Amino acid sequence: MRILFFALALSAEPRRVVLLQERIPLRPMEHKTVLTFPVVVSQASLHVRFATGHDGEGIRVVLRNGAGVVAESGYTPRGTLRVPIREGNDYELVLENQRQRLGSTEVEMEAALVVDMRPASRTAHELEPKRRYFTVAASFTLFAMVLAYTAVRLGPAMADRFLRK
Repeated sequence: MRILFFALALSAEPRRVVLLQERIPLRPMEHKTVLTFPVVVSQASLHVRFATGHDGEGIRVVLRNGAGVVAESGYTPRGTLRVPIREGNDYELVLENQRQRLGSTEVEMEAALVVDMRPASRTAHELEPKRRYFTVAASFTLFAMVLAYTAVRLGPAMADRFLRK
């Protein structure tokens, strides 16, 4: 039974597929599309790690789809970008070296698609007013009953203790 449970727990772990892992040269004032990919699975996210060869203004990593910019990292020499992505869209990952006018840089980059195999969580919803009122009233009633029981059981002992002094 334990082995079956362990196997089920392992199968529910997110799957990670590395899409890109390489060093990419960038000239000054250049932007380069390094990866274009379609998404055909639901509940996926893109994890991007990047680092330039030296400290400085840094680069910007931009994730775009047909509608426009989905996420961007801002100009930094190293960083991580994690973005949930939707099924049915085509995405492209772009590197921008617009702030380093004098020198080129080399970017160590890894992009991975993480697919969550667990079932989707349910969305939260608000209770209707009648049921909400009943829940609050039942909670207060239960609290008052616990308070009354405690007072009856501990009342005489507490009164003795404080009145003796």
